[in-house]
Amino acid sequence: MVATFTIQNADTALLDAIKSVIKLSPKAKFSMKQSEDDGFYSEANIRHLEEQVKLYNEGKVKLIPKTFQELGIKV
Repeated sequence: MVATFTIQNADTALLDAIKSVIKLSPKAKFSMKQSEDDGFYSEANIRHLEEQVKLYNEGKVKLIPKTFQELGIKV
């Protein structure tokens, strides 16, 4: 039996924890791979973000702070 994990936006601590479990289970076979494209790092999104930073630096747009409640996110 082989368990396959796809890692998306995992931080270092989580990856270290998963690797520790894998090392403690030498008889279990695991494979890990990172998602090839989660959308955030797509070429189009990077261009959009760079354009927004440029506009912000030029003073053409401003940031509007929102609370989690205003965004509809329950904490």
